[in-house]
Amino acid sequence: MLILTAIFGATKYGNMHEFVFSIIQLPLTSLGGTWWAMLICIFLIHLLWFFGVHGTLVVYSVVGPIWVALGLENLDAYQRGVEGTHIIGSPFFPVYVLIGGAGATLGLIIAMLFAKSTRYRTLGKLAIIPSIIGVNEPVIFGMPLVLNVRFMIPFILTPLVSSGLAILLTSIGILPVLHGIQVPLGIPVLVNGWMNGGWRVSAFQLVMIGVSFAIYYPFFKKADFEAYELEQQAESKTAAAVN
Repeated sequence: MLILTAIFGATKYGNMHEFVFSIIQLPLTSLGGTWWAMLICIFLIHLLWFFGVHGTLVVYSVVGPIWVALGLENLDAYQRGVEGTHIIGSPFFPVYVLIGGAGATLGLIIAMLFAKSTRYRTLGKLAIIPSIIGVNEPVIFGMPLVLNVRFMIPFILTPLVSSGLAILLTSIGILPVLHGIQVPLGIPVLVNGWMNGGWRVSAFQLVMIGVSFAIYYPFFKKADFEAYELEQQAESKTAAAVN
């Protein structure tokens, strides 16, 4: 990271953050509110998160006004008693992408609750309530997921799977177009889905929690085993020292 800092410091951008804003701002603005724009944004958000940059703030500052406008059009249609026309809108992100926070990590945190290692089991207990309301910094920085190559694939893949399925199921009519209600951070998962589309959206969120668990579990199982082995070794050394 020191090398990267020096490299960016020698450029006209001065630092990595200015580079990110300058390079992605123009193309993201031109993408608009299409479904493939949403998937690209989700990928960029989580790639930036992996490197410790708050990807949501970086990307949403560019595309947020576009998504809010689309969401408000859907809200206007809902208030008039008709279904909106935009699959993509501001509620899409908290309802379908942030299931447990960035990386859709609620399934991972549920897996932690049943971990063999004390380390991860304790972290799961601490993180489960915040994660239900979309706050997962305890896992992002406490596990950590930032700069953790082992979890890079599920961290980026899980929200892409969730959003991709939501787009597909909405386009064929299985899921309703979201109402456009601006859901603030802190509304629990399932509740925010019900507010924006009724029981079908909440049911989909519940299924995606299971999918999140399934995607993360193979990666987590190995990390948990290694942590458990280290704990056993530490206990053995402590017992030997006492004896």
